[in-house]
Amino acid sequence: MDKDEKTKDGSVDVAYQNKDISSKYFVEEFKDTFFKVFGLDLPDIVREEPTELPTIEVNDRAMDKLYYLADGSYAIVDFESVYSEENKVKYLGYVARLLKRVYNQSKIIPKLRVVIIYTADVEEGSTISELDMGDEKLVLTEAFLSNLDAESIIENCRQKIINEEKLSDSDKLSIMLCPMAVIGKKGKIEAIHRVIGMIADLDDDKVKMQILSGMLAFGDKVIAKEDVEKIRREIKMTKWEQLLYDETMEAVNKATNEQAYNIASNLLKEGLSPEMISRNTGLDISVVEELSRNLDKEKEKEAMSV
Repeated sequence: MDKDEKTKDGSVDVAYQNKDISSKYFVEEFKDTFFKVFGLDLPDIVREEPTELPTIEVNDRAMDKLYYLADGSYAIVDFESVYSEENKVKYLGYVARLLKRVYNQSKIIPKLRVVIIYTADVEEGSTISELDMGDEKLVLTEAFLSNLDAESIIENCRQKIINEEKLSDSDKLSIMLCPMAVIGKKGKIEAIHRVIGMIADLDDDKVKMQILSGMLAFGDKVIAKEDVEKIRREIKMTKWEQLLYDETMEAVNKATNEQAYNIASNLLKEGLSPEMISRNTGLDISVVEELSRNLDKEKEKEAMSV
């Protein structure tokens, strides 16, 4: 649904998914670099494909990323912080659903790759890269972020920023991945804070946008949601955030007061300030602040119930 398209009841469906929007920048900027950072010899990315596939079971989950590659194959990409034999059944489900979608659309059987990228919590050598089903096998392409030296990456890029040297695409991708190259939730959060502090001195807003959007997109799965939201609130408004904000406000201006209330709730979850939300939704600042407090209380209750 386009951002201006109305739902059946006439309301505006505002899509404020920073991961989806930042993916547009990511593919444009890093399509020929992405797999190389992981040490994988795979063709360049041509485009990102939708991850929503035909449902076989009610609890089917979407894969993390799906790319169409330069050799005409598809790469199913999943990020994992643990190794599990059960996950291989999940990957097999991805394959079946993608085959179904592509065949229904074009009547061809595509070439597929299943790429599993493990965070530093999983060491190389501790996994088995195939699912042996007897006559058939599912062979996985694996990459391990434990092989990345997060400390060296941060220090190298810090020195480049101090010396006003240009960061390469490989540098930028490595910085984005740094949090996942650290073991444990606490270490990942600390790494994100270090990266945010390091890039604060960058004058190039586009590079800041690339790093922040990529870091949040990669970290979204392996870091608790409430921690990601806290980190977002610490990030000052960049041109990247402004782009997302402007796109959302186009729909906000067409919404009713009730819809503005719902939109304000979504924007608070994305980390925008109550003041900015109040100015652009027409809601009183006290209403937005009360909404923010209620959301915080809900998160605390959810955390206590886990």
